[in-house]
Amino acid sequence: MALVIIFVLALLAIYVSGIERTKSISPEVRELFHQGFSLVRDKRYTEALEIYDFIINLLPDDPTAYAQRGNVYYYLGEIDKAIEDYSKAIELKPDFAEAYNNRGNAYLSKGEMERGVRDLTRAVELSPQLKEAFFNRGIARSEEGKYKEALEDFSQVTQIDPQEADVYLARARLLLKLKTYSNQVLADINHFLEFYPSHPQAYFLRGICLSRQEDYYQAIQDFSRALEFKSDFPMAYYYRGIARIKQGEYAETIEDFTAVLNLEPEFYPALLGRGIVYYQKKDYELAKEDLDRAIKLNPRFYKAYGFRAMVYRALGKEEEAEKDWEEFLKGNIIDSLAEENLEE
Repeated sequence: MALVIIFVLALLAIYVSGIERTKSISPEVRELFHQGFSLVRDKRYTEALEIYDFIINLLPDDPTAYAQRGNVYYYLGEIDKAIEDYSKAIELKPDFAEAYNNRGNAYLSKGEMERGVRDLTRAVELSPQLKEAFFNRGIARSEEGKYKEALEDFSQVTQIDPQEADVYLARARLLLKLKTYSNQVLADINHFLEFYPSHPQAYFLRGICLSRQEDYYQAIQDFSRALEFKSDFPMAYYYRGIARIKQGEYAETIEDFTAVLNLEPEFYPALLGRGIVYYQKKDYELAKEDLDRAIKLNPRFYKAYGFRAMVYRALGKEEEAEKDWEEFLKGNIIDSLAEENLEE
């Protein structure tokens, strides 16, 4: 399951620290900082850029102004300019933890993981309570495959701020990616839903966990909730269909797999699933039609050969069944060898 990347800029922290620094400057310039922050918050980035350009002309040695302008460049997608401004802010204020966090963010967005993690580590060294840096480093480490360290970073965020909802969903995602279907995952998602009760992805992920725990009834409820909030959610239909197979709800399962295929016509696992249900209902021609389509879309989808062999046998076509069964067995051997090579 792909991990969704959410990087957090330490925007408010920079603003607050900047306000402390601007107490020594004129009220007019302080008001400009306020205006710039408000414009960024309202996503009026071009106007904000003009404000910060003006401030930097007035105060060319002010690190907060460079850091704030770096944020604007980041949001505008001008990452190299953002890095340049964050670097200038750090040059002027070497203990500027928030600027390290945001520069680390910028490096990560360019795919420069090592430099990004190095900056984020420096940020937490300078400011051990900077939750954004721990969160960002956790995301980066999970992308690097350093899952234990990522979980430690996410847990650190929950200790710093138990109300930081996003980190609970991030931790739950990572645990699911690691095939950990524990009550910890459910607790994390439940906590997230206290803050965002209309979040379809959270219900979907909780449904996945409940399915793995074989609580199919509750899983179906969660997939249905996800679909209430996002009706064009093919994977929620798909996994609800899988859970409904386990419950013996074949008519509803066919509806779910059909809904998947209406949204994603080439999603061949749904064709396999629907084909299996048709087979169980003894609708062999419909089953064969779906399995034919699945194999046409992916000729290496060996499970489909196995089930089509069963359909052929039910139709009395032994020669075709034997050919498909041989293909299925060959596929199992190939898959087993691939797994062995991965383990070596």
